[in-house]
Amino acid sequence: MNAGENKSFRAGRYVQQPAGYRAFLPAPLPPDPPVALGGTLRELLSDADYALGRLDGAVLTLPRAIASWTTCARVREWLDVTPAGANNLVNRLVDIGLLREITGSARNRRVRVDPYLKLFEEPGEVGK
Repeated sequence: MNAGENKSFRAGRYVQQPAGYRAFLPAPLPPDPPVALGGTLRELLSDADYALGRLDGAVLTLPRAIASWTTCARVREWLDVTPAGANNLVNRLVDIGLLREITGSARNRRVRVDPYLKLFEEPGEVGK
């Protein structure tokens, strides 16, 4: 899509603004034609709702559980995922700096949430 191009979609349209950016203007609701919530779409929506509910429940247990350290096995149990899924999640969180590996081993690793723990440091302790 070119910068000066105004494109319309069912959900709305992009409009070039004088400042040089494009703004998305949503179409009025309800959509025309209406969204058909049947068959596969209803199943996908139901699966997504269920997954969000599980994630919401898991998030409630994580701050208490990871206050000091945790393992991939615990993450697997909390989220009810495969060992590979838990390892992938932990690795991604280590990569972006939310978790820090504290054992230095490849098996039975322990990780902790340094940004979370820093919230509880005394002001004079920050940066040590």
